[in-house]
Amino acid sequence: MGIALILYVLLSLMVTGIVPYAELNTPSPVTDAFSVAGLPLIATIIAIGAVASILSVLFAFMLSTSRIWFALSRDGLLPRWFARSHRWFARSHPRFRTPYRATIIVGVLTAVVAGLFNIESVAELVNIGGLSSFIVVCAAVWILRWRSPELERGFRTPLVPLVPIIGIVVSLILIASLPSVTWVRFAIWIAIGVVIYFAYSRRHSRLATERDTGL
Repeated sequence: MGIALILYVLLSLMVTGIVPYAELNTPSPVTDAFSVAGLPLIATIIAIGAVASILSVLFAFMLSTSRIWFALSRDGLLPRWFARSHRWFARSHPRFRTPYRATIIVGVLTAVVAGLFNIESVAELVNIGGLSSFIVVCAAVWILRWRSPELERGFRTPLVPLVPIIGIVVSLILIASLPSVTWVRFAIWIAIGVVIYFAYSRRHSRLATERDTGL
């Protein structure tokens, strides 16, 4: 993160040294700056790199979402009407041992959304979802360290609760900077998720059942 921050600051200083900052309010400010400087080849390389970076984000989103889908299905949190069986998405590929069904479906949906919708709006919705997930994770680390200190942990977050509190505060600050329409969209998605959870998932969770029965 430190290296990325330094590189970002240096790039910003360089670009604003080529073109006045008031003229950089464009969809591709770095590419435009190098074009103005008479370096079209570098501008093209940067444009290709920008497309590759967007693709990498989409792939990361796709892989993480498919595995979350896999975990939800394995725990019985998906309604049976969602597929032929609530475990349909929890089956791994016989050779690659990956959740291939969820990966294929999420991949197709990601391609459709990325190709047909405004990428800025999609990015804002993904950002608020990701930041909200970070808040939940930070809170879970704090709560589990307090309520279940005996759990086996492969990695222990240092300086609890300071680090989780910092993560929650920073995520809230970033969420507050997003447009209000993004909040509305996110609230709709959350409402749908809450209805599904309390109407079906909460009563069918394998982990919850095992915990309540003491298994």
